[in-house]
Amino acid sequence: MAIGKITKFKYFVTAFLMVFFAVFLVACKNELKAVGIEVTPPTKTTYYVGEELDTAGLIVKIKFEDESTEVTSDYELSGFDSSKVGSLTINVSYLEFTESFNVEIIEEDRDEVTSTKLVTYDVPKPFETSPNFKVQVEEEEFEELISEK
Repeated sequence: MAIGKITKFKYFVTAFLMVFFAVFLVACKNELKAVGIEVTPPTKTTYYVGEELDTAGLIVKIKFEDESTEVTSDYELSGFDSSKVGSLTINVSYLEFTESFNVEIIEEDRDEVTSTKLVTYDVPKPFETSPNFKVQVEEEEFEELISEK
């Protein structure tokens, strides 16, 4: 009788171990191994001195061993410093994987009109060409015109 109980116990242990390993193998198969990252650079890649990095459009995808991908926001950026003019390589890191993209830091051209405001005001009759004579001025000049009134 003792042999029958031992045999049943062996079958029970064997069945338990088989089920355990089957579940283990299925669980391991569902956890795909990351093999790299794919980076789509942000839309903006040119910055003026002193500007902050704009990550709009930046997409980071994890690449898996079965060639599938998954978008992640769990990444780190390094290498951005807009304090001086030049080309920079920005590193994107996820786990042990790193990819990069380039940005340019340029001097702001102060001679270029960056913003204008359209102002309508009354002009003395000899200079008036139409009832709504319009003059376009730079923002600094506009501020001076306002403060003179």
